[in-house]
Amino acid sequence: MISTRGKTIMALRCTGCRADIPARFVDIDRVLAQCRSCGRVFDFSAQVAPLPVVHPMARTRLEIPCPPGITLEQADGTLRLRVPWLSPELWWRLLVGGVFGLFLAGTVLNVVGSTALGRFLGAWMLIFTPFVLGILGGVYLVLMHVFNQTEIRVDAECLRTRSGPLPWAPARQLAVGALDQLFCKADRRLSLGSNTYCQNMSYSLVARMHDGSQVSLLTGLVEPDYVWFVEQRIEEFLGIEDRHIRGEFR
Repeated sequence: MISTRGKTIMALRCTGCRADIPARFVDIDRVLAQCRSCGRVFDFSAQVAPLPVVHPMARTRLEIPCPPGITLEQADGTLRLRVPWLSPELWWRLLVGGVFGLFLAGTVLNVVGSTALGRFLGAWMLIFTPFVLGILGGVYLVLMHVFNQTEIRVDAECLRTRSGPLPWAPARQLAVGALDQLFCKADRRLSLGSNTYCQNMSYSLVARMHDGSQVSLLTGLVEPDYVWFVEQRIEEFLGIEDRHIRGEFR
């Protein structure tokens, strides 16, 4: 084997008599070789194979198994992934939020119902309207996390996302040719607990485009394995080499 300028020559042979050419009879700079058997001088560029180009930021990674609830289909040149909004880790949060919402709703209705001014004039309803709206919004969020899923569809030209059946985020469409890399991003939020601040984590799948812009494809997932699995499947399908992105969660 002879290496030259990022290329590898395997078993260099004379183009005339097919004899092996020793390294001392090879002029790498001029890409010429001389056969010691028949004396032929020839250009050996046709026998040179380029070495594989590896991006300086490329890396190897562990294969992520399919998390519970995700469905994957690949047929007719199209990859489809369906990611549920509700994961096992999220069940307890929805349970606590639902109990608190029911308690708050009962308190509001009890106060309004036991107030003469609220019963006859309805003035107290104006005061409690923000609470009622907040409760209704919380119920809608719970229903979305229980029933909604995000579908990601990828083919040779486009990457499309849409969520349903309950409406929330608009559908997105990205040109595959403009897509540079996918990565997982961690979102940290502080919330007030019992005399302490608690840190809540959620994870997003973000697409980095060739122009440097970033587009969120999945948001609010409480387990990073869901994001990593989708990232790996899409990058493998599109032949995108996994690279480190500044600010990604790994």
